[in-house]
Amino acid sequence: MERKEHISLAIGIVLGLAVFIRIIVTKSLDAFSIVGITIAILPYFLIRYIELRELRVVEKEFPNFLRDIASSTKAGMTLPYAIKSATYLDYSYLSSDVKKIYSQISWGIPFEEAILQFSKRRPSKHIQRSSSIIIEANRAGGEITKTLDAVANFSRMMQEMEEELKGSMKTYTIIIYFSHMIFLGILIMLIKSLLEGISGLTGIMHMSNLGSFKELLFHMALIQGGFTGLVAGKIGEGSIYDGLKHSIVLILISYLVFKIGVGI
Repeated sequence: MERKEHISLAIGIVLGLAVFIRIIVTKSLDAFSIVGITIAILPYFLIRYIELRELRVVEKEFPNFLRDIASSTKAGMTLPYAIKSATYLDYSYLSSDVKKIYSQISWGIPFEEAILQFSKRRPSKHIQRSSSIIIEANRAGGEITKTLDAVANFSRMMQEMEEELKGSMKTYTIIIYFSHMIFLGILIMLIKSLLEGISGLTGIMHMSNLGSFKELLFHMALIQGGFTGLVAGKIGEGSIYDGLKHSIVLILISYLVFKIGVGI
């Protein structure tokens, strides 16, 4: 998916530059510009988000793969045959990597090298840490069955601890949502009680200026919602790409609040 990343990034840069030039020429950040910015950045973030989800499935299945190989070697299979038997099992996104590892071993590539290349294809701290332990233990002459079992249990334990940590951070995600709602409430109160009140005084504020202020605060709310969502993803789930869904939700909430509250 690396090629798709580069293509989406290139298209995003071109669209972003076009929108930036339009903002400079028109000297305004209108709805068309907001949509253009969203279209420019959304594909790249979406591809990275899908990649991240796939990688997490691979991380989850990797301990099962190691445990299955260990069970097969305990039953008397050699390591290549144990890996071959694993190619018939379903490991979701990991299945293609298992088949590639077996293909490399069947062509005479050492097990350590095959595992090392796998860890490079899947840039995950869990997989890279587990792979390093397996490689070093195998080079040191340790019993591969015990090593695979130990690494599988260690990897599973680390993933469970990380899930518990993410669960405890969900509270902060909720707080971020509440803080954005409070921010929107303050903006609506500012428009309703202050700006519209001032505009009622003859000669102080023209209605066109009031519309400009509303539009400015509306854009501020959309931008705030987008970046707040990314922060929520980083804090709550460990990646800004996980914040994409939060950004979409908060931007939608901001739009609806302004649409219903002040008629933008």
